Amino acid sequence: MTTEILDEVRDLKTQAKNRRDDKLYKEGTTIANRAIKSLESSFESAVKESWRTELASELADCYGLIGGIQRRWGLSLDDPETAEKYKEHLQMSIDAYDKGHHFEQEDNYGVVNSYNLVNRLVGRILLTPDTDIKEEMKSARAIISDQLKQKRHGDIWALADKSLLQLLLGETEHNAAWTEFLDQSPPYYALESLLDTLEPLAACNFPIKTELEASIDLLEDELEKL
Repeated sequence: MTTEILDEVRDLKTQAKNRRDDKLYKEGTTIANRAIKSLESSFESAVKESWRTELASELADCYGLIGGIQRRWGLSLDDPETAEKYKEHLQMSIDAYDKGHHFEQEDNYGVVNSYNLVNRLVGRILLTPDTDIKEEMKSARAIISDQLKQKRHGDIWALADKSLLQLLLGETEHNAAWTEFLDQSPPYYALESLLDTLEPLAACNFPIKTELEASIDLLEDELEKL
């Protein structure tokens, strides 16, 4: 049963990602929600701790997938007449990342990750660029730093998340913010993922616009080298 459920969920996630990449955002969200429904049903009846951790990890990933789809959906609406729809989709993105964050916390279910932790903060900045979430970002950075010292040592995604938070906190200039990440010779898909995050942040009225734009140039240069 365990293998069957995970195989079904992973197939649904692939389908949802394909719809997302084809800009079929509604269909992608519907498919990802099917995966969540299947996981939640199994999670409620799971007794074995390792099984609950695996299900929680998949739930975190599925909610993160919906968060990403909703964000792309909102960002695709660049017509001024769709401003309210833009906000609705960004809020739904934040809500999904918040739910995913609940499942990816180690103290809750043994899952060690930071994807939803960071993206729930990015979403808040995109929705309200003048929002003050500096303390939340500092807390997130501390969590990721601890993860890197222990179970995520050398993890390229953890380093990316930490670097992003360092930049957003405005406590260091762009070159220094990305040094540790770039020292690991990140693959092209990690660079592309970061650029997808940085570009809309640079387009909004967040205070460190210049550093965001410089970071984009830096990462694009690294991408060209690959």
